[in-house]
Amino acid sequence: MSIQEIYSLPFMQYALGAACLSGAVLGYLGLFIVLRRVVFLGAALPQLAALGVAGAIMVEMPAMGGAVAGAILGVMLLSFAPSKGRIPPDGTVGFAYASAAAVAILLLAASAEGESHVMQILSGDILGTSTDEIFWMAGIYGLVVLIHFASWKEFLLVSYDPEMAATLGYRVRFWDGLLFLTLGATVALAMRVSGAVVSFALLIGPAATALLLSRRFLFIIPVAVGVGGLSGATGLTLSFYYELPSGPMIAACAVAPVFPVALLAMFRK
Repeated sequence: MSIQEIYSLPFMQYALGAACLSGAVLGYLGLFIVLRRVVFLGAALPQLAALGVAGAIMVEMPAMGGAVAGAILGVMLLSFAPSKGRIPPDGTVGFAYASAAAVAILLLAASAEGESHVMQILSGDILGTSTDEIFWMAGIYGLVVLIHFASWKEFLLVSYDPEMAATLGYRVRFWDGLLFLTLGATVALAMRVSGAVVSFALLIGPAATALLLSRRFLFIIPVAVGVGGLSGATGLTLSFYYELPSGPMIAACAVAPVFPVALLAMFRK
């Protein structure tokens, strides 16, 4: 089948829209994860969303609502955790990751319908994306983009140099909370459609590729967005052609450019 024939199918059109939207927005937000040197947070957020899904299944509530609630509650707690103490921030994030993953698996194991949701949480069900989910993604992702467009300077400053931001009078806690709130909502929606592994790969791979290619943010942002969106479209197409799982293929396409770009950066130095 040609590409035109593949994407003439309605379910493939919905899947393509979900893959490109998630890849582009997560690719952009991943820049803040990498800049803040909290890459492990990108792994913890999908697990927190998965915990919300597991809890929603246990009480027979919509899984989407559970994913959003779990991710947003988790990032708000992590954003207000003390930055100085006996346990460093990386340790707190690691504890959240391990706890959320363990409790989610236990809840799913205890639920009568849990086993059918395990693979969906890990690798998603992007081919089953519905029209309603596309509208939800477009609406919430659009709101996230507007918030970041209006607060770009604040988000960049508190991520790159929080001490300088505090000296200049910025409310670092507030801007951190708002940044993590947008990140949590985005990851929750992406995780619901594409799974935890794919969400983490889309957060880290495109951002790392863009930061390796340049130090100019006017170049870095469109590259991260483009690599993320292209990873979603390429992975979905290859998975259809070779009859492989779409989620892991999208994840592989998201991280694949990092290796040649890293080699190029080494030779350029």
